[in-house]
Amino acid sequence: MRALTPIALIGLLALSPFSVMAAAGALEAGPEISIAPKAAWPVRILSAAEAQADVALMRRSLETIHPGLYRRTSKAQMDRAFAALNQRVQRPIETTELYRLISLVLADIRCNHTKAEQPAELEAWRHANPSHLPFRFQIVAGKMIVVGIDPAQQGLSVRAEVTHINGRKVSELIATLGAYVPIDGQASWSRATGLADDSDLMGSDFDHFYPFVFGLPTQFVLRFKSDGQATTQTTIQKPLSFKAWQSLKWPGPAFRSNFSETTTWRMLDPETALLKAATFVNYRKPVDATAFYDQIFAEIKESGAKHLIIDLRENGGGSSDATYGLADFLAQKPYVWNKAISYKALRYGDLPNFIDTWGDREAIFNAPLDQFAKTAHGYEEIPANAPEELLPRTPAANAFGGRVTLLTSPENGSGSTMLIAKLRDLGRVSLVGGKSGGSGDGPTAGRIFTVKLPNSGIKIRVPNAFNQMQVQSFEPKGGVTPDLLVEPRIEDVRLGRDRVLDAARAAPEPEPKTEATQALPALLSRLTGTWRGTLEYRDYQTEGRVTLPTLMQATRAPDGASLNVRFTYDDGPGKTVYGGFKLALDTKEAIASKTEDDGHPDYFRVIGDLTATGPEPRILVLWGRGTENGQAVDVRETLKVSANTYDLLRETRPKGQGVFQFRHAYHFTREEKR
Repeated sequence: MRALTPIALIGLLALSPFSVMAAAGALEAGPEISIAPKAAWPVRILSAAEAQADVALMRRSLETIHPGLYRRTSKAQMDRAFAALNQRVQRPIETTELYRLISLVLADIRCNHTKAEQPAELEAWRHANPSHLPFRFQIVAGKMIVVGIDPAQQGLSVRAEVTHINGRKVSELIATLGAYVPIDGQASWSRATGLADDSDLMGSDFDHFYPFVFGLPTQFVLRFKSDGQATTQTTIQKPLSFKAWQSLKWPGPAFRSNFSETTTWRMLDPETALLKAATFVNYRKPVDATAFYDQIFAEIKESGAKHLIIDLRENGGGSSDATYGLADFLAQKPYVWNKAISYKALRYGDLPNFIDTWGDREAIFNAPLDQFAKTAHGYEEIPANAPEELLPRTPAANAFGGRVTLLTSPENGSGSTMLIAKLRDLGRVSLVGGKSGGSGDGPTAGRIFTVKLPNSGIKIRVPNAFNQMQVQSFEPKGGVTPDLLVEPRIEDVRLGRDRVLDAARAAPEPEPKTEATQALPALLSRLTGTWRGTLEYRDYQTEGRVTLPTLMQATRAPDGASLNVRFTYDDGPGKTVYGGFKLALDTKEAIASKTEDDGHPDYFRVIGDLTATGPEPRILVLWGRGTENGQAVDVRETLKVSANTYDLLRETRPKGQGVFQFRHAYHFTREEKR
């Protein structure tokens, strides 16, 4: 059977879910299936006017807020999907059917953070009443393999392959229900993991969407093959409530696990350590992620391990602090996490009346516009206002310096794929396993706005930010392809064999990468020479401004890749003052470092043309942190460089507070060679 696309399914609006499947040729002869009457769960009928109002609000919310609405799917495609939905709500509709159709439209956006929550009354009903399969499964090579069973029911065993459910082929169920699974980009290979295990919605997208597409069955007629058997058997089992489903034992993490509870490590052999991080979710039971990692990596360092394998295969992402916190303990040099965080809008009209989210609502919905830079696509957050993501980060004191291998899978998405992409970009890891989901260039995520549609009670999750990763390259269709592709096989699941881990341990150590001798960046090269001008600075005591004649001499440092900058200040008769620093640019990470004479480096995020190929003057903005009079401050330095002039303006403010104020300014003219 050809898998139906979301838009193709919406086109069959005149048919019930059961007629849709019959028309597609999905039903086979088999036992009579008992379908629960609609009265068995709290389904409501909406008038056409009510449904139209909800759909209009959903569309307006997406078009106003979502920065990636047309990132993966064209506007024309989305317009067609909305048109088909609008056509269907010209007459009354049940809440279950509206939810099904809305879910298909949202899946077409191809953003894993954009999805619909079922009405609260349906959610509550399904927690206590049966609607879930009585077993847990994994989809391996397109087959549904049982990995957990309901011990109260007989017939099915772990490692069996289920071939039919209620008369429908499992392959066709996977294709049909897979159309409802939100994915990032074209990462269709990640749909199977979402169907089997999703830390969102109702635990598994297969179970979550099954009743909306096929109705609530009072029983599941299962055709299956026992472990290693060719003959097919049949068993009839009762559905489980979501509460009961969550108690099923299986090899994976519990539903909605937490970072600190599922992050563990152990030694595999005297030289190899295994760190498993099943989730980065750190907001339900938050811990200090840096302190948590520090204890683990201190123990790993004490163990003497030379090879660290990090198992991220069950990790779909989570909290930022747990995500880039791990990168701090693996990085070997300063790095920048995000290149930009951009927003489609900062003002939302009356939409906040329908939006629920976390944090300070006044700060969210009335953020000062001067904290953002206006762009052709919306607004970009100024680095000083998002320090964790946009300002340089430095390796942790207990950072692991040995060989690192990451185990990957299609279950990776959001934050875990961001980590995978960044660590690969830093040259710190080998990747072994399956191709990840998610987006290596960054997800459409940020703060999630939950828009409640008032008539149906359906809630729409709408992300408000596009997180663009500071990486040199990425796969446009989504995901990250590992260095060594190892996909699970059915016999591996049946034998309890971990081929991915075995392959990671057996893989030869990669040849060390020799860094090419770094040339002096073009911008620094332009600064070499002798410059004369002035320093103007703000006097802390009088708040007045003082101007000093100044000589600047910039010479290439012995390392060949940085610049030694020396200043001579004329502070009056007999008061010549000297100072300076070493200036370096990491053009790949967009980081400038200034190392003062005391050897302490300060790192700055650089915005602008680091290659110095654009029109003059070249303008760079450096964002960072520093101290003034013992107080932590945000720093903004604006550099203007041309062939014969150089200006630098330094502005500061107390960390995270107020507006930037003048600190000092240099104005130089190149001294002509004599």
